Amino acid sequence: MTGKSSPSDHLPFTGAEDVLRPLRASAAPLLVWHGAGGERVELSGRVFDNWVAKSANLLAEEFDVEPGTAVVLDLPPHWKSLALAFAAWQRGAEVRLDPAAPADLLVTDRPAEAAALRASAGTAGGDVLAVALGSLALAFDGDLPPGAVDFAAEVRGYGDLCEPESTLPAGTALVAGDGGVSYDELFRPASDGLEGRVPDAGTAGLATESLERAVRTAVALFTRGDALVLFGRDRTGAGAEASQRLLDQEGATVLP
Repeated sequence: MTGKSSPSDHLPFTGAEDVLRPLRASAAPLLVWHGAGGERVELSGRVFDNWVAKSANLLAEEFDVEPGTAVVLDLPPHWKSLALAFAAWQRGAEVRLDPAAPADLLVTDRPAEAAALRASAGTAGGDVLAVALGSLALAFDGDLPPGAVDFAAEVRGYGDLCEPESTLPAGTALVAGDGGVSYDELFRPASDGLEGRVPDAGTAGLATESLERAVRTAVALFTRGDALVLFGRDRTGAGAEASQRLLDQEGATVLP
């Protein structure tokens, strides 16, 4: 951040909570995910918030995630990826999207491959949370590294309510690409970048292979109270096409 600081720069701040609070009583669709093979998952504001709360409680109780904890999300664009990003922000963590970046906690759907990648980059170490991306998965389908926690097997046992952790507005919320974004810049931006692309109170359809674009678009839309229809891609590039038929079915305006 640049320029002179103000007193508010040094006050506790709960950015993700400010986005989620107005949404958590809503039964209206907030996030719709389309995957390969015709899979469609719809989460209302209430249900998305519940997944965020359970995930945030898991991060706190299993891994002591708190403000300043470095959490690497090594995941494709997916509804679980967005829930885990918001969960990490509810704990005040620093979310990093480079799978080889140094991490206190690695959240990944490919623990074996990620471990090899990180070892070659000299960033091996830290805790591991293995995420099965199948929406109905009850456990991770594959071998887990020693000490790794199985997200699908554990998350449902955590509480439905989460007390958000305060952080400072200047604290780093997201690291991707060329640099970091503060909590203030992510959750209270001067512009959300959606002007002229999504009508007010609209639903946006987004097809992307970039988790960074997915999470930043979700923050911007959810802050407005708008919904996101996410056509995510897996690591092979496979995924549902954002066809006009599906966009019309969801009542979504495609984001270029």
